Amino acid sequence: MLQALVAPVLPVEALATDGVVRQFLERTDIEPGLALASRLHKEKITLRTIGIRSSELPRQVVHVFRRLGLVRRFGRQLDVIGDILGARYQASGTGEWLRLLGSEYVHAAGILVQAEATFWTGRSHWLSQQNSFNQVIFLALREHLNRTGRPGVVTTRTHTGELVDYGVTLDKNNAFSRAYPAIADVFRAMNARRNRLPGSHPYEKKSAAQTRYLSAQERNRFVRQLQTGYAEVLRLM
Repeated sequence: MLQALVAPVLPVEALATDGVVRQFLERTDIEPGLALASRLHKEKITLRTIGIRSSELPRQVVHVFRRLGLVRRFGRQLDVIGDILGARYQASGTGEWLRLLGSEYVHAAGILVQAEATFWTGRSHWLSQQNSFNQVIFLALREHLNRTGRPGVVTTRTHTGELVDYGVTLDKNNAFSRAYPAIADVFRAMNARRNRLPGSHPYEKKSAAQTRYLSAQERNRFVRQLQTGYAEVLRLM
């Protein structure tokens, strides 16, 4: 996890063939490699430049690198989001997450990987990251609904182009929530609970009561609800 935090700010010389980049990429843990993805893409550094083979990397990292053009594409396209959602929520899909997220796929994958890494060891951090992932899914799904002429499209940007507050877009009385309650209800509940974490706010707004860290029972309940919610997203694809 520390390497994943350091990776985006490594000096350029660390990305050279004889730099520390190989040590990051050769880890069996996927976080350091995924954290390097956007940086290598920005600097136009490929695996060939570094002198490392894709077979030496975890397959989830290879998948993301292929999406960014850092390694040659061939065969069936891997889906790190589908792998994680399939294992945790029985919602792997057959390429639907790739199609739904498009250019936002790598960003969403990075958030989901961080969530999954703390599922057992940091429940509150898991909630924050999973909630952010849900917002990316929601925004992408909104565009999909709009393109395909389905009901439930809500406004997600103001007239000046700013994003409408995520909680507002999940209002229980709006068109999306009425059309797709299995998705909206769990996304709304998780966002509301995230706002009541000590890392977000020390006291609850209405009652002024101290906020609490997420319990294992709450996390497990969200997992069950997400199984239904993500299945509904796949159905809409």
